Amino acid sequence: MKKILIILIALFLISGCAQEQIIEKEECLPPRIISDGECCLDADSSGVCDIVEEALKRVEQIEEEEEAVITEEKIPDECIEMSSWVTCQDLEIMYDTILQRGLIKIQLGNNREGILVIKSFKFPSLPECNKELNWNIDTTGLNIDESAKYAIECDALEKKDLLDTEIQMGVNYYEKVKGLDPGLETQYLPQVEQIIKGRIKGST
Repeated sequence: MKKILIILIALFLISGCAQEQIIEKEECLPPRIISDGECCLDADSSGVCDIVEEALKRVEQIEEEEEAVITEEKIPDECIEMSSWVTCQDLEIMYDTILQRGLIKIQLGNNREGILVIKSFKFPSLPECNKELNWNIDTTGLNIDESAKYAIECDALEKKDLLDTEIQMGVNYYEKVKGLDPGLETQYLPQVEQIIKGRIKGST
């Protein structure tokens, strides 16, 4: 659609310019030429109106830009290995070959009675991928059998850097206990922050 628009605009401009200038053959002198009965500028003596050449160049540029957008590669992945109570339900690694930037989407679930809070992701071999999560923006508490998806942007030089690497998650676990205060049936007691380790298992 963009290409058609550019060509139509170029033809319209040729017509408009011709109306403002003398279009009789004997007065259409170099570097102008007669094209389709109209007088137009041909500064490089190519036999094609300059305005048409500019339009064609723009069409080629748009085609290159459209091809560049379609460079994002989806890498099929297996879920990463975690502990028995933090489950990885889905893993997707995207890599943009133009921007040399990766995007890791990971869905984690809580398989334990209590509340799980994911606080951070760290990659020992890829520190530029580390991410601290903000409460109520990037992360919330997960009750048992609940899950959430987390997105981690990562500047990686090559896609293979993301395919097999260690990942460390900082988590807080709030244990569900019988209420210690009068009127409370249950309470959630925070435990010390823990680090859970696993690996990204991707394929080329």
